[in-house]
Amino acid sequence: AQEGADVSGVLTVMTLGMFYAAVAKTAFKGETQQSLHHFWEMVAYIANTLIFILSGVVIAEGVLSHGDVLTRGSSWAYLILLYVLVQASRLIVVSVLFPLLRYFGYGLDWKEATILTWSGLRGAVALSLSLSVKRSSDSSTSLSSDTGTL
Repeated sequence: AQEGADVSGVLTVMTLGMFYAAVAKTAFKGETQQSLHHFWEMVAYIANTLIFILSGVVIAEGVLSHGDVLTRGSSWAYLILLYVLVQASRLIVVSVLFPLLRYFGYGLDWKEATILTWSGLRGAVALSLSLSVKRSSDSSTSLSSDTGTL
């Protein structure tokens, strides 16, 4: 979809998944539906594991080949500043949307709002995004290889 029709590949995959989810509920019944659910849980677990292994290998290779990147004091200062700014932006978004989430959503309380603020983007999706930044920095003229490693 992304290459051939010049549309978002991520949105295409999401739409296809929603379509299959709607069709699969009517196509499979009983034990077959349970088996299919277990199969997709295993596929998700394997994919998640592969992303973590791949990320570890790529990050280790980047750190070993650009060893001085992580020892600079300014890098750590920027990292801490970035973390604080991301948390502040999440706090602002959750605070602004709190009344809507409380009354129209799932009945969000302040404890859940705190978890929403702190939780952030973690796991396989964040690692996949960082791998894409690292990959694009290898061939980019505006993004240095050191920045991709960071």
